[in-house]
Amino acid sequence: DYANQVDIMVGGSPCQSFSSNGKRGGFQDTRGTLFHDYARIIAEVRPKCFIFENVRGMLVHDNGHTWKVIKNTFKELEYDIYLNKDKNGKESPLLNACDYGIPQQRERIFLVGIRNDIPLTEEFTFPAPEKLTRTNRDFLDDTVPAKYYLGQKGFEFVTSSPTRAQVGRTIQKCQKANQQFNWNGDFIFEPLDPQKHTPEILNRAYVGIWNGQRGVIRQYTPRECLRLMGFPDTFVMPHTDTIMWRQSGNSIVVDVLMKIVQQLIQTGIFDD
Repeated sequence: DYANQVDIMVGGSPCQSFSSNGKRGGFQDTRGTLFHDYARIIAEVRPKCFIFENVRGMLVHDNGHTWKVIKNTFKELEYDIYLNKDKNGKESPLLNACDYGIPQQRERIFLVGIRNDIPLTEEFTFPAPEKLTRTNRDFLDDTVPAKYYLGQKGFEFVTSSPTRAQVGRTIQKCQKANQQFNWNGDFIFEPLDPQKHTPEILNRAYVGIWNGQRGVIRQYTPRECLRLMGFPDTFVMPHTDTIMWRQSGNSIVVDVLMKIVQQLIQTGIFDD
């Protein structure tokens, strides 16, 4: 129904092991996996271009065989494949959100495919990294409801479990799907402030010592998490906090995506 009517397709798929016995390491080797259907949709719809995004673990999954099959499959579908390269010209497909304006250490694979029958007015190149000028503090609300503040058990856990929780970072670690509702990920320390911390907050929050300062610790709100994924405040949150935290952690960083799209526009593939 959508053949030759789609300009751009964006998405990813779970990484699963493919057949190691396939002769070509291409489309036929992906049968039985969700990636097969991702590739099938591209083959049927024939978008002008696509952006494939995934976690960095895909590069080493199944000793690198999965990544090899994925690249071969896209080429087999008659698309020119573009991957970011380092200064020495070596394949470097990971892009980090903190290199594109968002203070979050979120490395993701980005692979761009352009249908090989479309003439380009300019060769596609990945966006160059930019100097980060903002910290996560620039994305926070001045006032936050009391429900986001941690009690004693939460305060003590997130300040003593560095492998699961981090407090007071200026660049957030990679957001996870189970981040805020499971005491997992980044948290915010606020020095005690009688003007900011109302009786309602102090009735809930535990006042403790962190890095020699007396104060309280809170979660990021769902809105703050979305901002740190590049979503504007006009983006509607129709679900509960738990679902919005999960959806935020599962999302793509908007700023990175849009910078890639801007580079695609420069190639002229959308001009007609």
